[in-house]
Amino acid sequence: MELTFQTEKISERVTRIFAFNTELMYLVEGTERAALLDTGSGFGSLRACGDALTDKAVAEAVAFLSGI
Repeated sequence: MELTFQTEKISERVTRIFAFNTELMYLVEGTERAALLDTGSGFGSLRACGDALTDKAVAEAVAFLSGI
């Protein structure tokens, strides 16, 4: 079973990605590249979601680490 993410465009350059429970991630698009803020808990293909949302190269930025 492939897991998918719900998304919501919240501005011209920012898309909110809903994961599981209360996880929220954001794809922020610049003129040349995009940044994925946070990467969730690792369930589902976040890469496929990002690729479907933009044709720009996507860099990941981890905003929060737990259990360290």
